[in-house]
Amino acid sequence: MKIPDEIKSLAKESAPAQRLVSLLASAPEEQLFQDIVQCIVDIVRESPRSKAIDHGSNGVAGGISGEGKDGSRYDFSQTGSFVEQLTFLHPRGKQRLGFLTDRLVVQTSKHDIVILSSDVTDVVILDSIPKDTKNRVWILLQFKDDANIMNGKTRMKACVIQVHATQELEMKHPKDSSRTLSGNAAVVLCQAIGCCGISPQIFHGSAPEVFQSCNAASAVEAFVRARQGHLFPLKSGLCFLESPAIFIHTNKIRSVDFARAGGASSTFDFQVHLKDGAIEEFSNISRHELNAMQDWVSKTGLSVGFPSDSEEEPSQHVASGDDGSDDDDDEDFDPYKKSPKKLKTTGEDSGDEDGGDASSSSSEDDEGDVELVSEEGFTIEQLHGMMETEKKE
Repeated sequence: MKIPDEIKSLAKESAPAQRLVSLLASAPEEQLFQDIVQCIVDIVRESPRSKAIDHGSNGVAGGISGEGKDGSRYDFSQTGSFVEQLTFLHPRGKQRLGFLTDRLVVQTSKHDIVILSSDVTDVVILDSIPKDTKNRVWILLQFKDDANIMNGKTRMKACVIQVHATQELEMKHPKDSSRTLSGNAAVVLCQAIGCCGISPQIFHGSAPEVFQSCNAASAVEAFVRARQGHLFPLKSGLCFLESPAIFIHTNKIRSVDFARAGGASSTFDFQVHLKDGAIEEFSNISRHELNAMQDWVSKTGLSVGFPSDSEEEPSQHVASGDDGSDDDDDEDFDPYKKSPKKLKTTGEDSGDEDGGDASSSSSEDDEGDVELVSEEGFTIEQLHGMMETEKKE
């Protein structure tokens, strides 16, 4: 009987499992075949490396970074479901991204960063980035608060992938190596992510009917402490990029407040009071964006004002999104400051970007067993629309 490539890869973790693999070919019946496969899985789960990777039956969050005790790392040569030289903002640089049925694996030059599907709470797709002529698309994967996902010694709170809106990718299907996923890079990546057991219900994106800046953009310029970036008000929450990478779901927000909005200042601060007592502040937003931000707050139904039963002062800011991913291992990255463009589904990559050009890499995208789009070219707007339809169903 044919031995699945994934079982071959798993067996490399354990000598007993490798011996069992040799029995698979001679298994006389389907039931015995399945029993041997299960034995291999059970043996590998009991190995020291797999214990560090796997959540375990009790559901406690866990993660792994770096090589195993024997120096081994994930080998995707058998499964073939991976993308080489994919550009990341977090962890910064060009990395390999591998896809398995229940996890993603980011392979840096030094570590394997294992992201269990059950640790991902939200997937956010952001296009039409203000002042950007590179047509970049960011895909953010937000992790559970208690997820132990490590990049070396640094605990990660989110992972951010960057592709071009005009970039095309082709890769093997994570669930069926005889099939391929191809088309727009952002779409293919979302399809492949969905194949790893991540529900389409947690995919989010920007929408003009929810928020538009005074310049008809999907975000406003803001600061988190001394770092400048883009604040995206979404139907599902707030996302700040590039660094630190922050996503705050609306179900975690107790109230919001507009500081310095009534004076003569040319800017104001937007304070988010979280239900756990922390405060996230996005400062120095242009006063021209005040009406747009107030309109977004009204549409999302968030309460406005400082919580009356809290003794905290607005200055007691807690930066929930600083994951410290800007370490010495990261490549330098300078943000682009150019005008926005519409997304396209055909054409060449628009050029090099900080952290590297991802045009030579492939990506994958899917949501569970439901393909959001076909393998032909689609725009990101269509991807957003299909995700909304999926949520209603």
